[in-house]
Amino acid sequence: MRSRANNFTVDGSDNNDENIGVRRQGFVALVPQPIESIQEFQVITWLSPAQFGRNIGAQVNAVSKSGGSELHGTLSATFNSNRLNSRNFFDTANGNAVFSLRTAAGQPVLLDGQPLTVRNQSAGEDSFTFFQEGGTLGGAILARRLFYFVSGEFQKINATKEKNFVVPTIEQRGAFGTGATGTFRNPFTNAPVSAIPSTLQGSALFSLFPFPNNPGGIYGANTFTQLLPASGEGKVLSAKLDHIFHFLGRQSVTGRYNFTNDSRYIPTVNEAVFRLCFPKFKLIIFLFS
Repeated sequence: MRSRANNFTVDGSDNNDENIGVRRQGFVALVPQPIESIQEFQVITWLSPAQFGRNIGAQVNAVSKSGGSELHGTLSATFNSNRLNSRNFFDTANGNAVFSLRTAAGQPVLLDGQPLTVRNQSAGEDSFTFFQEGGTLGGAILARRLFYFVSGEFQKINATKEKNFVVPTIEQRGAFGTGATGTFRNPFTNAPVSAIPSTLQGSALFSLFPFPNNPGGIYGANTFTQLLPASGEGKVLSAKLDHIFHFLGRQSVTGRYNFTNDSRYIPTVNEAVFRLCFPKFKLIIFLFS
């Protein structure tokens, strides 16, 4: 079943992502409600009663906490240092040296008469430091009548991620492997024929690709390794008011305010070179029920 067939709510109010059908994919703060403000989850799987409607899949409802007669609150924090992390199994450690770019035959590549250099960015362990803090506070504004509950959460990630891409070698930047010499031999006459690289448009296309810088990488001589930012920051705030009154019995009115501010670096999209993204997301919800 597709994820869009499920229905996600907070205190019964809509909390769905209409684009991808799941909650907050790719963001730092994975839910728009601080974790410490959740009282319970209610899940109904498959063919829920008609009162829910909208979707035939699961009904997932998060119930938020409310304030009480006594003042109460919590504080929490989590810290994960980069020094405590082990190296990712897929991180290469071929050095971070600058070296002259050479052809497969060992000839140096020159630019304006000077050797062209590249830097191998496979330095080893990716950096990842994570910090999270949060707190809640709840109590009564008017005894037995008006209650409040506020909560907040902050997450910060300082990280880098090593990514490997496939790029053409010097030889592959010309037709029939002539990128290094600019010539190839006619298979019938063995005479040298010029091919640099094939057309003007082809030369412009190859210029969009960086030169390989990590011959010991996962794609061999075609490997271009880049150390890209993967940091992010997320802020989530929630405030809730509950008013209890008596009119034809005991009644209640609830108002809830949610604020989310989230941003992060995505190192690459669809594993394409030079596709670093920095999406930002801000959401404000004000609800009465």
